[in-house]
Formats: sequence, structure tokens, C-alpha cells
Amino acid sequence: MKKTSEKAVSVLTGTAILDEQGYEKLKLMFDSEDEENHLIGQMILLDYDVNKSLYWIWRLSKGYVFNMVNLRTKKGRAFRDATDVYKLSNYDGNQFAVVLEKRGLLTPELFKLLEQDIIDSTSWYTNHFYQVKLEIKDKYKHLTQTTCT
Repeated sequence: MKKTSEKAVSVLTGTAILDEQGYEKLKLMFDSEDEENHLIGQMILLDYDVNKSLYWIWRLSKGYVFNMVNLRTKKGRAFRDATDVYKLSNYDGNQFAVVLEKRGLLTPELFKLLEQDIIDSTSWYTNHFYQVKLEIKDKYKHLTQTTCT
């Protein structure tokens, strides 16, 4: 099984990095009713470095996971395996941040993009008798300067 994931990653060694502008363009393509746009978007995705583009891939997967992957091609299947895109599409910001941490990809820049999602995923909790306050763990203070309440 390790050989398969190494092979998937080697197939997906694109040099481009997906950013917000590229995300917006791909979002328009995947939002289109024209399936040709979906295929072109899939081919464009294959040119991106998966690890450096994973945040924006995750964001795309939230609404367009089934338009993003062409399973009829070797590269499409490799993309699916390298990103684990079907699982990613179901993760909230907190869960996705944990995935990034496990992959060694969580940076202060990515944490900043995810921080509000992380806070929102726990801020729904209230207690009639106690004040609930979020405080970042010491282990992760290097990722942010924000104080939560």
C-alpha cells in the first residue's frame, strides 16, 4: 500500500501552487453546467503541487468534490488518492487543520486562514453555569497571536 501512495504522489508533482485567484477560477468552472469545463478544471488541478495547494483543494472540495476528479484517468485516480479528496470534503476547519498537522503541512499562514473555522467549530458550546473560554494550547501558540474568548 505504501508503494501506491508513493506512486500517487510521484504522479502529482506539479510545480504550480493553487492560490485564491486560481481557486475562484476553478470554482467558476466547476460551478458551470458545461461538463467540458469540469474536465478542463480537472486537468488544471493535476498541474498543482498537492501539498502546497491542499488548503484551496479542500475549499474546492466543499462544494465541487464530484466535479473535481476524473476517475477514468490514472492521474485522476492518483489525485484522488494523494488528496483523499472525498474525506477532505467532509471535514470542517478543525478537522482539516488536524489533517494538515499530521501531514506536516500546518503553517502559521494556513492556520490563520483556518482559525475562524476552528473557533466556530467549538464556539457553539455554551453552559448555563460556567463561562466557556477558548484558549490556544501552548503547543500551538507559535501558529497564532490571537486570543480567543
